[in-house]
Amino acid sequence: MESLFEEIVRMQKELNKLFEEAFRKGFRALPVKERIFQPLVDIKEKDKNIVVEVDMPGVEKEDIKITALDHNLEIKAERKREAKVERKGYYREERSYTGYYRTIPLPDYAQMDKIKAEYKNGVLRLTIPKTKKLTVKPKTIRIQ
Repeated sequence: MESLFEEIVRMQKELNKLFEEAFRKGFRALPVKERIFQPLVDIKEKDKNIVVEVDMPGVEKEDIKITALDHNLEIKAERKREAKVERKGYYREERSYTGYYRTIPLPDYAQMDKIKAEYKNGVLRLTIPKTKKLTVKPKTIRIQ
């Protein structure tokens, strides 16, 4: 069974491969489903809270969806842009789509039902209170 660290390293290699291909071919050459980005995240653990900051520049607050389930945060967002220029004898219309997706595992002592979220200047900030005791105690299983 892969450890969490090995899984993260594997996922990072896959993302690097995707980005290398995107820069080589150009982002417009990629199918829409492959223009989904994993936003940069800072996670800080403080005395009473876990603070998660997610960079999503250009995204409107209404286009962000956050789901908390089984001590995982799932963050989805999309940024759509459309530009039209019409002049005599000239017409240009461009559309772009960028999606963001990130799943963040949280420890057992995170109070998932009390998460607070705010979005300002392209940064999503989630504040997750911590419990004083673990909700699930670790248990060693002996093999017979």
